[in-house]
Amino acid sequence: MLKHNSAITRWLIYSFTHLFFLLHGNSVQAQNHPIQDILALLERGQFASASHLLQANLQMNPSDSESRILLGSIMEHSGMRMEAIRLWQQGLQNNASDYPLLMSIGESYLHEAELRMQEGSASNSLLPANGMPWECMMLLDSAIASFQQATLYYPHEAEPLYQLANAYQLKSDYQQALYYAELLARIYPTDEKNHTLMGLLLIQLEDYERAYTTLQQAISLNPTYTPALKAMAELMIAQDCTEEAGQLMQKAAFHDFVPSFIHLPFHEKNYRLYSQLIAANSNENEEELRNLLMPFLEDKSNETTQWIALMFWHQAVPADLDEIAWDEFTTRGMEAQRLMMEMAQRTDNWILLGRLCRKMVQLQTPGIFELLTELLPKDKVIDSPLRIAYCMASLGNELSIPYLIRELQDVYSKEEQEEWTYHFSHEGHQAARQRAALALAYFDSPIVIAALQKQLSSDELKPYCAAALYKLTLEERYLDIVRQSVASGLLKDAEIAQFLRLVGSKEAERIADMMME
Repeated sequence: MLKHNSAITRWLIYSFTHLFFLLHGNSVQAQNHPIQDILALLERGQFASASHLLQANLQMNPSDSESRILLGSIMEHSGMRMEAIRLWQQGLQNNASDYPLLMSIGESYLHEAELRMQEGSASNSLLPANGMPWECMMLLDSAIASFQQATLYYPHEAEPLYQLANAYQLKSDYQQALYYAELLARIYPTDEKNHTLMGLLLIQLEDYERAYTTLQQAISLNPTYTPALKAMAELMIAQDCTEEAGQLMQKAAFHDFVPSFIHLPFHEKNYRLYSQLIAANSNENEEELRNLLMPFLEDKSNETTQWIALMFWHQAVPADLDEIAWDEFTTRGMEAQRLMMEMAQRTDNWILLGRLCRKMVQLQTPGIFELLTELLPKDKVIDSPLRIAYCMASLGNELSIPYLIRELQDVYSKEEQEEWTYHFSHEGHQAARQRAALALAYFDSPIVIAALQKQLSSDELKPYCAAALYKLTLEERYLDIVRQSVASGLLKDAEIAQFLRLVGSKEAERIADMMME
């Protein structure tokens, strides 16, 4: 989904939700101020208010790990990293509920060590034998102690083992780092990331034969995994095989650009096309992009279908060819529909997502109804490019009725709202409900009419529900409600005006014209 939050807010919420499942696995925590309400404040950038509520939660219940972790995260991103660590340490209880706190402590020590190593802020400190400042060594040792304690509570969790390998690698203790990487590879043998980490450490230890075997295993698990390809390139460089290293780096760059659901093999011709696309797109050279796209549109092979999808994915289709490209792409059968569904499930670009949803509705793509029901509760932006409610209306599946009525009534449970991750303004919620009202007008059902009539008591929904009811019943009393709203100057909405024009009556068109004067 399109990100409506600042980078700091996104990081805070990610950091919190990354450990959320373990927090809830241990205890139910009493809170005066629910975490979801506080996350909503963070979404709006109200960090001081969020911190105040978190502090109040901790005063009421010092064992509230959720509030402690989130408050510490806010402090850390306010430049108070060591204070955040102390706050987390104060919440330790010497049992399994400490796991998320220990991970937060360890990661903060690790980040502080990395920061000081990069900035060289401790350059005046005495240096140990390997040349690292003592301050950094102490921070890394503290991180290691926290991660090791976390593994005592959850010995098969991947993250603390991975962080231990990372911390020892930063200390240049490659042998100890390798111990944890090997442990990860034994516990999770099908995870290419672990074999890649092993391979990198073996390169540091100059055990090139084992490094090659290990990296080959990572690549066999996932031939397009770019970290493994880059690590193998490093191994080739270490052995003066520069030509092989160059080929591997080209392959890694290609697969970095091509998402896994787009099936384009790496070979010389495709690498050349990739290079041309990268250059033209980065320079916004529309003429070159046209020259690349036109052969793909003319050649209806599976491979060109993949290339068109790739250009959509990277927003590399020139504006004057956009409709032509979409029209052609949607004729490419089930493979094009598969690609559209894959893009819709993965993209963060709401404009692309809206276009994909509308095209898949037209094509009746398998799975589109399920996708729309998943997206509908998240489409709560005033000028949303998604318009999921209208997509449901266009799809015409009567199973949409209960979903649209629930959106109209805005009666989602707290658990459902927690799953959405993003929180929206009151105005965004009302816009979503208004769209649901207009979308319901395309389902002629007594249940729909009753639901719309019930919402006529809402000032914000009244004209929208009345317009929908007029379309369903053609009863003048409903059009009178819309007319009164327009005459009072309270209703000037291009969306409802367009809807009224589609109703087909002259009076509805006249009201639409009045609305837009």
